[in-house]
Amino acid sequence: MIDKTKILYTFGKSYDISYNQNYFCCVGINVNIYNLSNGELKTKIDNIRHPICSRFTFAKNLIVKTALGDYYIYDLDAMKLIKKITVPHKFDSTTEFIITSDSRYIIDFYYNFPHLSLMFIEIDTGKYNIIEIGDSRKCHVFSTEFENTYYVVSSCVKSKDSPQTKFQELYELTYNCRGFELKKMNTCNLGKISTVDYNSKKFVFADYGNKIMILDIQGEITDKFEYSKTGIIYDLKLSNNGRYIAIAESQNVYVYDLNSKQCIYNYEVDYGCFVDFFDNDTKLLIGMWNKGYCVSLD
Repeated sequence: MIDKTKILYTFGKSYDISYNQNYFCCVGINVNIYNLSNGELKTKIDNIRHPICSRFTFAKNLIVKTALGDYYIYDLDAMKLIKKITVPHKFDSTTEFIITSDSRYIIDFYYNFPHLSLMFIEIDTGKYNIIEIGDSRKCHVFSTEFENTYYVVSSCVKSKDSPQTKFQELYELTYNCRGFELKKMNTCNLGKISTVDYNSKKFVFADYGNKIMILDIQGEITDKFEYSKTGIIYDLKLSNNGRYIAIAESQNVYVYDLNSKQCIYNYEVDYGCFVDFFDNDTKLLIGMWNKGYCVSLD
């Protein structure tokens, strides 16, 4: 159980959470926007069908992605929907997306059976471009502290005869006046990965067993450890200072110190599916199928 004295506030169903300096958005059956400081519900968006994730832009908008191939643009000042972008049915509904630092493009993935490709959607016009990234079956894209540099992690199969044998490819994605340029960095033989995160110039991978591997920006393994767990890892995040890792499982949320490999927090939850540090790593957002928590970290 979570110590009630550490719970700062609770909120609604939260399969996916995004946040900026003022608000956080929870995607569940509905899309709810809360005040980040105290958890006060600011607005509920209940006319978006099948939402799956959201991201805040730097232009004070919120973009919600749905499983139907739509992106809804929500104005945070006016607190109303202002636009909908629809992409082809080959749109990949399973991946999260990011937004460029100038709030001009959505970076997501395009499903071209059996592969995924990078997709760049211009928010003003809804037009999109595609860049092929090889035999990719599952992808993640991450932004960095460098304004126009992003990283792509692509899971590939070694051969058509062994589709369960996977390796990861790392790419650097640069955004400039000429558009987007993709450069392959490295290949990592890490097996079948359940989820991955990037922060503090490090990647952290979790497999479907109980192994966690940490790689540097060149794709070299710098650290790894195993731990005892009870469920599937649905999400994991590195802290902003790179010292801690938070892991969301189906029945537990853990926080580990990466120096000592010791578990410093263990919260029993019901169907944990999201976790993240914020406010200089002093607080933890926990998302679940039935509710969410903001927890104080001493």
